Amino acid sequence: MNCPEKWLDQYHYPVILGSNREKLERVLGYAEQYFSCDTYQFADYSKIDMSLFSEEEKCIHRDRQFPLDEQACYEIGRRLVAKVSELNKH
Repeated sequence: MNCPEKWLDQYHYPVILGSNREKLERVLGYAEQYFSCDTYQFADYSKIDMSLFSEEEKCIHRDRQFPLDEQACYEIGRRLVAKVSELNKH
């Protein structure tokens, strides 16, 4: 998500996107969601009129936060595989 984390509640993203998670959970029996915020979206910000966001701040945030986001998503994937494995045992 391009938006900063502080905007999540302001723009009701957990509620809006939570409805997708709830639907998946009803169909599949289990679902999780994770918000990776303030993402670096363009390879070259000089080609984009994006005065709302700072490329420098996006880069700093990406370098600090993205490895943590990747690990969190990996853990979600691990839990999903464990759930499927458990279901297949029955």
